[in-house]
Amino acid sequence: MLMSDSIGGNAKTLMFVCCSPADYNRNESINSLDFAQRCKKVVNDTNAKGSHISQVRALKVELARMKKEKGMKTKRKMGVVKRPGM
Repeated sequence: MLMSDSIGGNAKTLMFVCCSPADYNRNESINSLDFAQRCKKVVNDTNAKGSHISQVRALKVELARMKKEKGMKTKRKMGVVKRPGM
């Protein structure tokens, strides 16, 4: 799993940032804290995904209806078609 999937997806992500009080790790600690702060600002828009789910459901219902209609038409055709000798 990529970090972008965890931060931007429908997942709860826990992030640990390790910081060091030593001077030689100062830049690394600051970069880590900056990254954590940027990640904290990410906001997920779950409403957009919900609308896609409702569209998929509606399309599945319509597809089932169309398959049912096609099956009825096929049965009618099978009853009407009569071959000689049968």
